Amino acid sequence: MNTEEHIDKIVDTLRKIPMNELTCLTGGNGKGKSLIRKQMPFAVQRGFPEEVTEKNLPSVCRSVSMQLRTESRPEFGALCNMTHDWPLTPTSVSTYHLIKGLFQELETDENNRRREQKKHYLIIDEPEIGMSRESQLGIAEYIKKQYLDHKKEIYGLLVITHSETIVKTLKDISTFISLDDYGSAEEWLDREIAATDFEQLEKESEKLFVAVRDQSKPHKEKEDGEERG
Repeated sequence: MNTEEHIDKIVDTLRKIPMNELTCLTGGNGKGKSLIRKQMPFAVQRGFPEEVTEKNLPSVCRSVSMQLRTESRPEFGALCNMTHDWPLTPTSVSTYHLIKGLFQELETDENNRRREQKKHYLIIDEPEIGMSRESQLGIAEYIKKQYLDHKKEIYGLLVITHSETIVKTLKDISTFISLDDYGSAEEWLDREIAATDFEQLEKESEKLFVAVRDQSKPHKEKEDGEERG
């Protein structure tokens, strides 16, 4: 697949992600999962053009990335200790607290008022990182329960994952999308694993980054002497 086709596939995948549903997105490294995550606010805006305006577009998606476990989050105040990997805290507990916080914002207080009045699209990015299969299963069951409890209060939920345990647990209540062209969760779960060619992956990733960067720049006037469109 050339770079242009790769970009087209990412755009097409964004359009396939349904609103008001749970979606499991899988794909090998360098296939564009991170780009899709960053572009999801625009997909939500297309799905809800009357509700999602330019003003609230930047905050329409609430995202939990496992990268947050290992970086300082001083804006969380006293809660920063719960969103951070510590020597005495299992990775699975740190992950659980991050995901729990995402759903807690949807719950009501003692006066039956929402803690956060705005509606959001939720994204959970690779929750399985650093966890045993037992913990992955626990997190998957937790996500499943929380989604079923809160699905009417959100625009949708996207779970980006490499975990067979998570896909297997969520496949019956989710839309499955693979950037590796597997047509169903069952087909993906039964796939034959091939070793990654890291030299090729590095070249393809660099080309994709340059292409996306160039597309985001304003078009420049062609130099004098060249044919103008």
